Amino acid sequence: MRTILIEKQALLPAVGVEGSFHGLNMEVTYGMFLNMQEFMKTGKSVDVSTDIRETGELTSFVPSTNSMRGVRQYAAVATGFIDIPENGVYFFSSDLEEVWVGGKLLVNNGGEVKRHSRNDRSIALEKGMHELKLVFLGHIIGGWPSNWNNGAVMLRKSDEKKFRKITSDMLWRKK
Repeated sequence: MRTILIEKQALLPAVGVEGSFHGLNMEVTYGMFLNMQEFMKTGKSVDVSTDIRETGELTSFVPSTNSMRGVRQYAAVATGFIDIPENGVYFFSSDLEEVWVGGKLLVNNGGEVKRHSRNDRSIALEKGMHELKLVFLGHIIGGWPSNWNNGAVMLRKSDEKKFRKITSDMLWRKK
């Protein structure tokens, strides 16, 4: 049985962004965090701040191996903006821990095996820039290391059949 929630939404207004550059800002905190509550309550400071061009860099910041032996685990939070090409309802999907658009949590894969996300969600967006926040937690749940995922965030407009990967030309950050 499947429950489908239908919600009428007004278009979320785009935000004005001046002085922006391609990519996202990323903050890395070393440690293994099984969930967001664990990550938030540690109070650990950011170990590395850097800029990334693609979402895949969230999961590949520390190289992983097939055995995962000796791989230093970390949490990464990337922030910036996504440039939406036209007004419409968009579905987002990802194997990352969380995907936020316009301050709204759209994808929450907390506690799940990150191999194939079963969570996608739609939001009505106005053409233009919208705040984007992506969260990666390096851990192993159900025998699957989250580091093995490609870090992709998938997008499709409501009238499209297939998801497509968000590309680097859609991602923007402030300096």
